[in-house]
Amino acid sequence: METFGSKAVVLFGLALAGCASTSLTAYQDPAFASASFGKVAVVATGVQLDERMALENQLVGALRNKRVTAESTLRLFPPTRPMSDEEMDAALLADGYDAILTVQRVEAGSHVEPSWTAMFGGDAAGNTAEHLYASFETRLVDLRSSQVAWMASARTGGSEYAGGDKLLDSFANRTADELEGRQLLAQRP
Repeated sequence: METFGSKAVVLFGLALAGCASTSLTAYQDPAFASASFGKVAVVATGVQLDERMALENQLVGALRNKRVTAESTLRLFPPTRPMSDEEMDAALLADGYDAILTVQRVEAGSHVEPSWTAMFGGDAAGNTAEHLYASFETRLVDLRSSQVAWMASARTGGSEYAGGDKLLDSFANRTADELEGRQLLAQRP
């Protein structure tokens, strides 16, 4: 006979199983120790258009959750029109942006590990699951000086039930938390 407690434990375990986590190593330039940025443009490079849209939108959402004005460069500059970095920086400065957050995915893939069912007494033979992971390099650039104020390397991994959306969400939120913790984000009232 199953009890409510055992069902709750299983449901709690399944909820945790759909999670992803991000480890992040960051460095802040000492020249920007007292800097804070209030209007940030986000650009993702080195990925296909659909991944760029998803990555930029996740980061924009995470920054907005920290009460920072943020926008995807895809919304500001159509990707169908060529634009140099200098032209983009000038246009962003003219529109009141003070920083650009650049992100590049440097690695992505999956590895196979024992599944949750194998860990809880299931038949171990063939009970494996694919776990997704991705690594990112991120830079917060001061638009006025073109200097890197902060940079980070991040590695995100998920459980067997975590898809790419969970990985992006974990990465974006961890990045925004780190920027907030270093007081690099000027929050709106």
